[in-house]
Amino acid sequence: MEAARPSGSWNGALCRLLLLTLAILIFASDACKNVTLHVPSKLDAEKLVGRVNLKECFTAANLIHSSDPDFQILEDGSVYTTNTILLSSEKRSFTILLSNTENQEKKKIFVFLEHQTKISLLVPWLCLVAGPKEKTY
Repeated sequence: MEAARPSGSWNGALCRLLLLTLAILIFASDACKNVTLHVPSKLDAEKLVGRVNLKECFTAANLIHSSDPDFQILEDGSVYTTNTILLSSEKRSFTILLSNTENQEKKKIFVFLEHQTKISLLVPWLCLVAGPKEKTY
């Protein structure tokens, strides 16, 4: 005869695993892809900074809000400055909050602003002569 296994503990473990998986999926669905915008060190007021694909994150959003009052988000995902901003060497970030007021569903997009650095590249071998060399006999 086989020894009887306590089915309650196995069912309890399975139930806890399913609940944990569900909690992770629910938590992960609140945030969408992070966005990084490369910008100059000075952003003038009322200037376009970049565009974020809001529909990719949340198609049913009818309320769009920025966590930072220095940035305004339009319905098409355009990000505008509201004030002149000077970026330090540190990254600046804010969150775009998307909501559907009918079903109370909410999503977040994290936006990171990185100082755009210009790279100058000196290439010493640009002084090459074009064309094949002729052989002399």
